[in-house]
Amino acid sequence: MINRNHLKEFIETNKEEILIDYRDKLYNNLQELIKKEEKQTLILLILVTLYFFVDYKSLSNISLGILTITNPENLVIQLIPILFCTLLFNLFRMGRDRQDLHESLKQITSKLTSNLINSELKDELLNNTLYRLYLPNSIGNFASSITARQPIILTFIGFILLLPFFIIGLVPFFIIFLMLSNLWQTQIESTPGIISFSISLWVSISIIFFFFIPQQENNLSV
Repeated sequence: MINRNHLKEFIETNKEEILIDYRDKLYNNLQELIKKEEKQTLILLILVTLYFFVDYKSLSNISLGILTITNPENLVIQLIPILFCTLLFNLFRMGRDRQDLHESLKQITSKLTSNLINSELKDELLNNTLYRLYLPNSIGNFASSITARQPIILTFIGFILLLPFFIIGLVPFFIIFLMLSNLWQTQIESTPGIISFSISLWVSISIIFFFFIPQQENNLSV
């Protein structure tokens, strides 16, 4: 997470040419990050499919060149939870980076347009139009555009309609719970099972600690 004070100081102490160049670089980084997020999400979906929807019981062994896997079902149960949790951690990290990029681009855009927009209309125009067009991948911008300057009843309806999309965010944790439960029930008596359960649980707790527990901005750096 960025330090807002450091970002503000950077914006206020640099010339317009530098800010424009920095803005363009941030935007390019944002697009690259979004592509990486899409790839990671696809990999997570593949892992979920392999874990829950492929029957390995009929396979006695799998030969991979010089390596022969005698019990592929146990390997899947032990390995995929680690991969899933690790990739999910990385996906949340990229999501945090994307939020920082969005926030930085907003602040720089606000500075660059400060002399071009009527001050009375600036906040509304930036939040509801320019940011939404410039940063189309932000769910926050999309939600704000729906609820902005709407009657209370329409704002409430919009919130209710968007609520399922936020609930979907809990699905990965439900999947982790199912994987950990399966590990505990079927693999906990074996050393690989204990290792898989411990690592998966550790990464899951790390996700909650690093991405869901609020951090003090004074301890953060740009």
